[in-house]
Amino acid sequence: MGHALSRMLELGQGTVTHEPTAAAWWRRDVQGLRAIAILAVVAFHAGLPLGGGFAGVDVFFVISGYVIGGLLVRGLLVNRGFPAKSFYLRRARRLLPAAALMIISVTLLSGVLLSPVGRTQQAAGDAAAAASTFLANAYFLFNTGGYFQPDAESNPFLHMWSLSVEEQFYFALPWLLTLTWGLSRRRRIRNLATAVALAAAISFGLSAIFTFSLVPESTPVVGPNLAEYPDWSQAFAFFSPVTRSWEFLLGVGVLLLSHRWEPRSRNALLLAGLGSLLLTLTFVLARPGVAFPGLWALVPTLGTAALILAGGARRPTKVTQVLTGRWLVRIGDLSYGWYLWHWPMIVFAQLWLPGLWPGVLGAVASLALALASRTWLEEPIRAKRALRSGRSMALAACLCIVVPLVGGLGLARTAERSWWREDVASIREVIEQPHLDTRSGCSDLQSVSEACLFSAQDAVGSILLVGDSTAGMYTEPLARIASDLGYNLKVATRNGCPIQSGFSSANAACQQFNQSVINDPQRYDLTVVVNSGSYAYGDDHTPSDDGIEAFSRSAAAAAKKMSKDNNRRVLVIAPIAQYGPIAFPDCLVPSVAMAVDYGCADLPASLVKGGRDRLASSLARQTAGRDDDVFLFDPSTVLCDKNRSCPGYRDGILLYRDRSHLSVPGSMLLIADLKEQIRRALGLPFGR
Repeated sequence: MGHALSRMLELGQGTVTHEPTAAAWWRRDVQGLRAIAILAVVAFHAGLPLGGGFAGVDVFFVISGYVIGGLLVRGLLVNRGFPAKSFYLRRARRLLPAAALMIISVTLLSGVLLSPVGRTQQAAGDAAAAASTFLANAYFLFNTGGYFQPDAESNPFLHMWSLSVEEQFYFALPWLLTLTWGLSRRRRIRNLATAVALAAAISFGLSAIFTFSLVPESTPVVGPNLAEYPDWSQAFAFFSPVTRSWEFLLGVGVLLLSHRWEPRSRNALLLAGLGSLLLTLTFVLARPGVAFPGLWALVPTLGTAALILAGGARRPTKVTQVLTGRWLVRIGDLSYGWYLWHWPMIVFAQLWLPGLWPGVLGAVASLALALASRTWLEEPIRAKRALRSGRSMALAACLCIVVPLVGGLGLARTAERSWWREDVASIREVIEQPHLDTRSGCSDLQSVSEACLFSAQDAVGSILLVGDSTAGMYTEPLARIASDLGYNLKVATRNGCPIQSGFSSANAACQQFNQSVINDPQRYDLTVVVNSGSYAYGDDHTPSDDGIEAFSRSAAAAAKKMSKDNNRRVLVIAPIAQYGPIAFPDCLVPSVAMAVDYGCADLPASLVKGGRDRLASSLARQTAGRDDDVFLFDPSTVLCDKNRSCPGYRDGILLYRDRSHLSVPGSMLLIADLKEQIRRALGLPFGR
């Protein structure tokens, strides 16, 4: 590679005054690296066992820095300056048409395939508008909890965050290099390297600081991993161009290093081996649960840098020969289009094709779309002279931005108005109605001392409701029951923080809340404890034997400790059945929007028996004991039928607001049976 940059220097001594093209800096092994990156990303998103496949994006970042850095440096050498107009028009010509086609197409499909009753359509429209202006990373930063959050993963434009970061970097890098270039006429390459190294160090430092600065406040104690509940600091580290720029700058650094150093055969072999090892370790061992990017991002990025350097040797290594293979190069040529189409196709496939490998089918379909896009759109545009003039290309670029922008905003506003359909609006109203604990400010508290009080006239005692977000959905029925029985009700819930004993958590806030509940010295006539069954569920939304045992044991231990140490009566409410892999209420789309009976509203008996019932039985065994004032209420006796099938609708009432939480009308169906169990726990005579 050193000899390639030397040729650039030679060109710089002449009178050539044109901007270098991408073809001047095209390398087969780099295309092969693109292929490795896109294959890893697609495999991860399709659900294949490649836990670190998401790091393929980091490989793309380094490659982009290397390629764009090469074009810019060569442009400075040849033209003695930065040809801004030519550079940005070429970038627009390369990227915008294919992106615009995808955004417009997926926006239209989202209006048909995504749910009009939740926020999925509206979120897709807003994300489409952000993606059209290459601000998708900002949208997901401020509107989701992070890349691995369910609300982000259901959005067909989630993948556009990385392309937005790339475009933002393309706007910043030329001016950094141009400014450094103009500072001195001597040692310009060295000056460029110094500026790049300094900027990369600052960016990496900020990335590490934001990745590790705060412990996510809503990290659950048991079950889901860290990445499912990141805080804003970690989300900023993941989505921000400020904390990602060092990865691009590493690629620029590789380009500048090659000016002074070309690896010999032995060094190239070592670099190729090291690079291959680092990428393999990343793709195989990394998981969404690691703190990323942070230090972990060094592994794939340094591996990519090593492979690029190794590929610059005069005598290619075996690894370089593999990377320059015919099929890898072809896949690398399709990587941009495949990346554009793969995620929305996987999202749609997983929604509409539950069962056998829908993600894989979506990935295959997206490859076909990428091939079609390259054949009939990207290559013809590159060949057409009509789009080579600045005026025509600027007009085309504006259309590629404005049309998808208007389409995305149109979808968002239409979905916001429920498509002017009363049936859709009524379902949305039920789903979006918050429970009483949220409306009253009793949710997400720091300790039980902040509990809200719902007073009863001439109260004879008090009842305490505690737990995570699933406890909050019992606020309405318990407020009614407590008032009828003449008791005050206190409510203290914290999202993602179950009331469990005998655990250790990195989340200090959850620990504090948990201990404040268990060790609360205040007297209550009854403490009602509710924990989500999600903490016993794996990534496939199915409870494991170990998860069930750990959840029921720790939940029962907390209830017994409160009963014995604080002389309380404790009522544990068993978890409700969850929709598991079914994306409720998104699965209502066919039945609501298209008048098709899709059948997703009912939880099948197999899912209930295989998960929720096992969990409830284990919890019943763990809480049983004659010496303990611990009682158990199982809501499935009301919500499910005798065959263990749990309907999502009953008498026109939508029982669930999402896959794991009851709606307000759904929770009110429990009043009669729950009231009877509370009477029993309080020792009250029937009928009071």
